[in-house]
Order: sequence, then C-alpha cells, then structure tokens
Amino acid sequence: MDKIEGDKMKKHILKILPNYLRNSYGYGNPKANIWFIGMEPGGGNSPEEIEELLLSWESCGSKKYVDLFDFHKNIKKSKHCKPGKYPNLAEYFFGENNKLQPTWNRLITLIKPGFDIDKRRKFQRFNLGRTQSNNCLIELFPLPAPKTSEWKYNVWFKDIPYLKNKNEYKNKFMKERKEFIKNQISKHKPKVVVFYGKSKEYLNAWEEISGCEFKKDPSFQKKNNINYVSIKHPVYKGTPLEYFKKIGNKINKKHPLS
Repeated sequence: MDKIEGDKMKKHILKILPNYLRNSYGYGNPKANIWFIGMEPGGGNSPEEIEELLLSWESCGSKKYVDLFDFHKNIKKSKHCKPGKYPNLAEYFFGENNKLQPTWNRLITLIKPGFDIDKRRKFQRFNLGRTQSNNCLIELFPLPAPKTSEWKYNVWFKDIPYLKNKNEYKNKFMKERKEFIKNQISKHKPKVVVFYGKSKEYLNAWEEISGCEFKKDPSFQKKNNINYVSIKHPVYKGTPLEYFKKIGNKINKKHPLS
C-alpha cells in the first residue's frame, strides 16, 4: 500500500470509510456452494487497526468480496503481529506455522467435520475465504468490534453523525445490507447458507434474509432450493466442537461440500 501521511491520510480514510460501509461484505467466492453469514468481524481494537483495515480493503480493489489471505497481508498493527515471526496477520493465520482463528476453526468443521486440528489449520491456510474457494464468508455489518457491546467509533470518527452510537450505525445500514445479501443469495443460489449468531436481533435479520423461521437450535430450513441453517455463534461460551461436527455431518450427508 502507498504510504500517505498526516492530514492527507485522514482525508483519504474518511473518503474510503463510507464506501467500505456500503460495499464491503466479506471474503471468498460468492459462487461457492456454502456461505457463512455472521454479525460483524472481531477485532477493531484501535484507530490504527481500523485505518489499516480500510487501506487493505482499498488495496484489494474495494470489492464486495475480497480474498481473505490478500486482505490480511496488509494488517500489521494487530496484537498478533510480531516483528520477524508474524510481520502481518497473513503470516499469523496463513503462514507455515499458522494459528487457527477460533471462529474460522468452527466454520471449517462445518465444511469438513472429519478433519483433525492439523487438517483444519491447512484448510484455513489454503482454502478458507479465497476468491477461488468453494466458500464465502459474509458479515451483516462491516465494522469490527472486540465485543458486541463495545463502540469506540464515535471517538475515532467523531464528526460522522451515524457513528455516534451503534444503534445509529445499524439503523443507517441494516436495511440496505440485508437487502443486498438477500439479492445475492437469489442471484448465486448457494447450496447451503449458514447463519451464525442467535440473539433476537440477528435471528430477525436471518429470517428476513432467508424468508424462513428459525425456532430450534440448530435449525434447518429450505426455501427456493436453498438450504438454510441457523446455529450458535462459533465462539459462544460453552459450545463444544462436537456441536459443529454434528451439524457439519448433517449438512454434508444431504449436500456434500467436497
């Protein structure tokens, strides 16, 4: 990425941000057989990290879906990055000695329920969220947050009215982002769409996007030849790996993802 200094950088970031909020949806291949749709990315611990995120998205072409590996190559200010060992997040998550990201680990288990930890690490390294892969990772909201209750964007971007609190932000973008995801599902017709996150707010969103009701946990529904699955968030406290293996086995029995 080209280095931009001082006030020019601030102006550039403020120019990227609205485009990112409306047009960044996630990673991978929208023509894939399986989609995963979550609430929001994790992270976002500092304004410097958000700056890198926006610049990285721009360097990936400001596309609606970017390559997971390419995107993380440009992230160097994360708490996981260490000079020499992990100079960027791509090395941390996709390098030779990569670490399994907790949410991705469980999503990979849904695709490959028989994989042990080493095979899941390899799948993350080479197959997850890549533009030529058979999976797509989508976020309902694009701004990362360390916790669902945490909101610092009103401090970092204090002159942007719709970022003064999380409700303003959600009200601004919820409708158009739900509509876009719904239209993309209709266009690309993946075999399986997995929604993760079971709070009332997000269940309502998943039901609006899919046109299905999700009353059980897990819940399996089918509409217009698309199979929808609603599950707990992969890092929901106390949820064992076996929960995801069972769901993955059921998905693959009906709709082999290999």
